Amino acid sequence: MGGVLEPPLTTIATQERELGQQAATLLLQILSAPGTPSPLSRSGSPPSSSCAAPAAADPDKGGSTRGQAAPPDVIEFVRRPHHAVVGWVGAAGKPRTVATWYDWEDGEILLNMDVGRKRVRWLQVGADVSLTILDAEDWYRHLTLNGHVARVEDDPDLKDIDRLSVRYSGAPYGNRSNARVSAWVAIDSWHGWSEGRPW
Repeated sequence: MGGVLEPPLTTIATQERELGQQAATLLLQILSAPGTPSPLSRSGSPPSSSCAAPAAADPDKGGSTRGQAAPPDVIEFVRRPHHAVVGWVGAAGKPRTVATWYDWEDGEILLNMDVGRKRVRWLQVGADVSLTILDAEDWYRHLTLNGHVARVEDDPDLKDIDRLSVRYSGAPYGNRSNARVSAWVAIDSWHGWSEGRPW
């Protein structure tokens, strides 16, 4: 039989995966270059300290990259139990992400972790954190909150994890035996995308 032989689907999948990894590596190199504007900055430049939202700020003032209060629809979006991914810098400066539950209170984000999780060692006071929140019905509508861990507290009575579990599942957290800690993230800047344009 003549004609062009098509490569096996497994070969195509492997090539696509390798290309994706190469693209991700190149993007990280570009973003880590000195003087490269932050992709999370609405103004095209890294947020300065004058743009940071104060700790324990009014919950209706999340603080944009330009130092402006977040509009009411942004705050309403954050308050809902959407899907979210938290990111931080791990060993050797490598980025790490994981899906997470979260809640919003007094201008801060609540995260809760099993003490056995590796990320507990990195999400300590002062650590930089990003939380990307995705609309469950349209993930092109999303919001990223950039901040730092303001405090870490034990959760001996599982009050915080129960709060998150009820928020997301409607019932208290099932595992009552493992020790847990809560990290409170103060928001320094934010950016989002909604209805085909910057939020």
